[in-house]
Amino acid sequence: MHEVFRDAQYIEDFNLDEPYDLMAAGTWTMDNMTAMCKAVMSDVNGDGLMDKSDRWGLVAHDYVITAGYIGSGERIATAAKDGSISLTMNNQRIYEVIDSLIGLQDYWIRYSLTAKKYSTAAPVGFEPSDNYAELIGVFKAGSALFCGEVLAVMSDMRDSDIDFGVVPTPKLNEKQDGYYSAVNYIAAAMVIPLTATDLDRTSIVIESLAAESHYTVIPAYYEIAMKSKYARDLITSDMLDLIFDSRSYDLGIYYGWGDLSARFCSLVYEASTDFASMYDANKSAAEEALNKFVEQFS
Repeated sequence: MHEVFRDAQYIEDFNLDEPYDLMAAGTWTMDNMTAMCKAVMSDVNGDGLMDKSDRWGLVAHDYVITAGYIGSGERIATAAKDGSISLTMNNQRIYEVIDSLIGLQDYWIRYSLTAKKYSTAAPVGFEPSDNYAELIGVFKAGSALFCGEVLAVMSDMRDSDIDFGVVPTPKLNEKQDGYYSAVNYIAAAMVIPLTATDLDRTSIVIESLAAESHYTVIPAYYEIAMKSKYARDLITSDMLDLIFDSRSYDLGIYYGWGDLSARFCSLVYEASTDFASMYDANKSAAEEALNKFVEQFS
């Protein structure tokens, strides 16, 4: 899952609302997170330029746009109870989602994984030669209030003096019914090759290994490592439970139908609200790719 790490010292130093308290009140929203990012922004070295040596509200790569989209409760594609899948991205609420993500950009240092595919905009970020460790290093050095990343980053924080906490991706607004945690599309997967001669036996072996992992590896990693060894406070345990209970999937992102996910990220990069033109130009390609996918299982 792609979630938000917050620096506890900044919360105290800048007299900010504690995200845990906002969570409890149901007011942990994109607007509140953006306001907090704005409060800590500073040209620390006074050179008139905002770069890696200054203080930022958020450090993350651009999957945080996708996480924000999922966190708002929206989906590129939705599967119905009868198994049918349809594109559900085109709705009036999408413009509020875009506005909220664009509003975050001025306080966010990042590098791009996908948005640059269709964007020529160049928000402040890392050069292509910079690596993932350097991005995380900005947060570990205490130069950003928030870090948007997958939960696996908790283990990388062990050698840091930062007193951090974990909260889910913010809601779009207080009217939203709950929190939604995006499951990252970059994940390990197991496949069975066409050369397999005994599919029943292979399936039984895979299922047995998965079941054993569920009852042994997952509890050890989740309950012992994440909640005890990696967490810096007791509330993190409750936050992790909430995040895992609100896991959300979007087939439109995983299968890239019409490349709508990358194109949406690019819209935000361009600070453009012209969603209608982007969607109309790519809807046919997305529907064609979706139909081909469905036909494979018919």
